[in-house]
Amino acid sequence: MVSGKDDLKLSEYVPVTSKTAPLFPPWFDLELARTGQKFSCKYFAQLVFANIMSLVVSLSDLPTRRALFLTRKSNTPERAFKRYVSTAQQVHLWYHSDILDPSWAKSISNVREIHNYASNYLESLNPPVLKSPVHPEDNPKDFQPNERLWKAFKMDLAKLNYEDQPTDYHYSAPKFQFKQYGWQMAIWPFVALPILNPETLGIEMPSDEKGLQGFIHLWSVIGYALGTDEENIYCKDAWSKNEWQGCKHHLREILLKTFLPQLINLDFEGKTMIESMLLVIQMFTFTVG
Repeated sequence: MVSGKDDLKLSEYVPVTSKTAPLFPPWFDLELARTGQKFSCKYFAQLVFANIMSLVVSLSDLPTRRALFLTRKSNTPERAFKRYVSTAQQVHLWYHSDILDPSWAKSISNVREIHNYASNYLESLNPPVLKSPVHPEDNPKDFQPNERLWKAFKMDLAKLNYEDQPTDYHYSAPKFQFKQYGWQMAIWPFVALPILNPETLGIEMPSDEKGLQGFIHLWSVIGYALGTDEENIYCKDAWSKNEWQGCKHHLREILLKTFLPQLINLDFEGKTMIESMLLVIQMFTFTVG
């Protein structure tokens, strides 16, 4: 079995599948996908919470946040608010609309087009622009991270005594362009915590294990429909008992080997992206309140 870290390394160089690919994969199980949708509706609040917590971790990933920063969609709280609300609307539709409804396919197509546009834009940039570190003066509207917050955050992380070092990215084939690596990093926050820590989120186990397996199947189908190659789809065979533990191991390995070393060594850009996302939560709470 290829490790999570090696799998991501291999996917760095694989282009996103053509948008002419069929919507559903050959292994699509309609009943299981609908089971996943019912599960997602039942635990929608818990899944949103898990997604937010996972984003704090996944935005530590340099290629992921660099793509978002350079496309200027999440580098300030205001822009991040618009982006995350738009994403939430699409995910809500994927959970609540029947998977065979035309609106489901249209939503998938729209999201795929947005990612293709972003990918083409990043491809057009020169390598020096792609790899240049971001400094405080580079961020528009003078948004600056709260250094007291990050100092306290770093002190807490220091207690982990984590020795792994961040990955050295090769910008001759940059991962932050939306190749297969980009899709994997985009989907991880939606699936990881519910799979790894369902009871902590309030998911009833083992009674809802079938629903959880349907949930990961649903996201496997979503990943395929968005353009992820089959070999790069998380846990697509997870409903098999032999694969379920492997699925959990794969997701946990990405957390420990890819995200955590970068979170411990966060730079200005990472702080900006993560704090913008956290302020979005505050803005949303104020809006709905």
